Amino acid sequence: MMSKTSFMRSFIMKTIMNTVLAATLFSAISFGAFAAQPVTDASGLVPMGTISIAKADTVADLEAQVQQAAEKDNAKYYKIISAGGDEYIYGNAILYK
Repeated sequence: MMSKTSFMRSFIMKTIMNTVLAATLFSAISFGAFAAQPVTDASGLVPMGTISIAKADTVADLEAQVQQAAEKDNAKYYKIISAGGDEYIYGNAILYK
């Protein structure tokens, strides 16, 4: 029969190990969920394609749409290479691995 102290130590160790295991699993799962990041210097990055955004309300909206499209295409980085417009904002971006 296990003493009360041994039981508590065992319980605490199991709880700690389960917590560490859960944290490790959640970290591994969410690792791929990081948002694509904008870059200004793409030196050393591998381009994987370009995207065009045809209708954004603001420059911030354009960047949000580019980021969303980059994440959908599994890009880690993006660089907006052109933007313009009057009534609506449009733009182009290069996606990088």
